[in-house]
Amino acid sequence: AEVERTPMTLGRWIAGLGALGLGTLMGVATATADPESMPTTAAGAAMALTVGMSLLAPVFVPPLAALVMAPLRRGPVGLLVRQHAFTSARRTAATAAPVLLSVAFGVLIGGMVQTTTAAYAARREAAFPAEAALEPDGTPGLSDAAVRSMPGGSLALMPTTVYLGSRALSVMGRSDLTDGVVVAASLGFAPGQAVELTVPNGQTVTVRVAKVADDQLVDIVAGRDWVIAHDSNALTAAVLLPSAASAPAAAPPGARVVDARTYAAQADAEEDRLVWTFTLLFIVMAVGFTVLAVANTLVMGSVGRRRELSVLGRVGATRGQLTRFLAAETILIVFVGTVLGLLVALPALAAIRAGLAEQIGRSIPLAVPWSAFAATVGACLLAALAAAIVPHLHSRHNTVYDAQ
Repeated sequence: AEVERTPMTLGRWIAGLGALGLGTLMGVATATADPESMPTTAAGAAMALTVGMSLLAPVFVPPLAALVMAPLRRGPVGLLVRQHAFTSARRTAATAAPVLLSVAFGVLIGGMVQTTTAAYAARREAAFPAEAALEPDGTPGLSDAAVRSMPGGSLALMPTTVYLGSRALSVMGRSDLTDGVVVAASLGFAPGQAVELTVPNGQTVTVRVAKVADDQLVDIVAGRDWVIAHDSNALTAAVLLPSAASAPAAAPPGARVVDARTYAAQADAEEDRLVWTFTLLFIVMAVGFTVLAVANTLVMGSVGRRRELSVLGRVGATRGQLTRFLAAETILIVFVGTVLGLLVALPALAAIRAGLAEQIGRSIPLAVPWSAFAATVGACLLAALAAAIVPHLHSRHNTVYDAQ
């Protein structure tokens, strides 16, 4: 009497396949989208895939149940859980939907941030004009002695700040630049133009614009000697070595040698850390609401199944068997939601990775936040077990329930 004879109706098939098709199309669009629209397109693809996977979930429940419950197929508890999943696939899928949403959201958002971070680090590494670098190690900068000890062809970098009127401009002093300055195109200057700048020692000096650069990361690039002459407190931030083989066997005191990848990754390390911290807080808040949905769904389901559990008890199921039955069924539900959530998030992440790789022209790894994934699944599982088992244990002491 309780068997769902048509868990997948025609309308459900049409809506589910349509949502999956839309999500697939948006995933393809994500792989070719520009950097500004990529996050929005990826989120739209994930939403469509989530809807489609939720509607088609009853199709996946029986095989997943057979896989999970295979070790328990000989016992009565495993038999009950497996057969219940087979005959109530729609109810199992509906209960797993909040878990699907939690896993899909956590993996997608965390993976998108980590994959983007890796892509930008790869782009900086590709643009890095050296194979290795000497950088400060526990000191605010490199000493002149450390700079002079580097082999010929090394490029010393010394940052400082100057002012154009009241506007602060970032300056990078380079040991290979001796005449004029190179300015960013955003400043609006023309080659050959004379510009008055206020330098850190308080003087106003005039510099000649030698070149205007479109892709410059700082406002002004000047000679290192020019920076030393106008900023007595400036320190060398790094020395770019002509090759990894030219790196000294032992770094000078207060310095260390790092390869191009390490140096490039450190460029935005603090910003990346802050972004990841914010991302984790965002995931915790969002997943927290969906975990409440998981608990609420299972609590309502447990209350609605009192009669079913009562019948099982009357035909001989012990209290321990019923508790194990609910626990095993809950584990199955969380497993189903987790698998379907990954099936939603991973294709969207793969599309983001493909798009970023196309933009920077380099292959980048697919970053999956496994720690956030494990925490999300763990939170869903704990909330689900508590929501499914606690009402049952309480009902066992309820005389009204026992009298049914």
